[in-house]
Amino acid sequence: MKSVEVSAPGKLFLIGEYAVLEGELGVALAINKRVFVREGVKRGKVNAIRKFAFDSVGFRPQARSSFFADSSALFVGKRKLGLGSSSAMTVSAVASALVEAGMDISCKDTRVLIWEIARKFHDTAQKERGSGLDVAVSCFGGTIKMCGGQIETLSPVSLTCDLDMLHIWTGKESKTRDAIRAFREFQIKKKTVACKIVKALGDVSRGFVEACENDAKQSLDMLKEYARLLDTLGKEMGFEVVTKTMKEVQQKIQGFDAVLKPSGAGGGDIVTIFFKKGLPHEYLLQNLPGNYVPLSSLEIEQDGVRCETLPL
Repeated sequence: MKSVEVSAPGKLFLIGEYAVLEGELGVALAINKRVFVREGVKRGKVNAIRKFAFDSVGFRPQARSSFFADSSALFVGKRKLGLGSSSAMTVSAVASALVEAGMDISCKDTRVLIWEIARKFHDTAQKERGSGLDVAVSCFGGTIKMCGGQIETLSPVSLTCDLDMLHIWTGKESKTRDAIRAFREFQIKKKTVACKIVKALGDVSRGFVEACENDAKQSLDMLKEYARLLDTLGKEMGFEVVTKTMKEVQQKIQGFDAVLKPSGAGGGDIVTIFFKKGLPHEYLLQNLPGNYVPLSSLEIEQDGVRCETLPL
């Protein structure tokens, strides 16, 4: 007897937070930490997601088995790290349903379908319209660029050039749904200001991608400006995107030509420090507060959602 296990990678935002919600350019990468969905004890939202996927493709399974998600790689105890566990679980659950419906989830067209279904369910569950970039990363893996709702896979080499990255958990959870809600309310109350900031974020995001292949200094300048704009945005919308502690760390590391910015909605979860390759990590680590935890094992995951048949 065989059992099907489906997994999808988590994600890290590099640049484009908030701006990508309005069709501007955003870049995120898949990481080597996965959410697994497998048959077993009923728990959480997996079965509801699978039913949504079955209904979306018009498939009726003969027997409704119970499935559960293992997201432990993206948590510390019961605290989420902010590495896209929700989108990875949704993608894995949708994919498990399509496998049962007889579809090949390694096929690009099927992965696009998974993205569409998972994105729709994810937005419904979050009660906010997201960009779909985090869901795309879990579907396709690698480094994904999104602009105007269109996704494109990037080469990690062309994106990172002479830059190195250090990813850090702040020890504090951030509520992405609350952040997006605050952003939407800000857009309604201060439409002109919001449009100006979003456009500036988009311009800087594009500048970063253009510079990243051959100009590390300009890339770092773009990242520093993006962090500054995120701070301005946070103040305007009443959500602390760049926290006091983040600013203090930035002050300490700027002598190394390093830049710290939130990865994602901000306020907590993950921050990334960007710096020129060759700088020993210890120079940066010694400037971190005690609650900041380096995630040194994180690497880019080139493979997206996948399934394996496991012997019981």
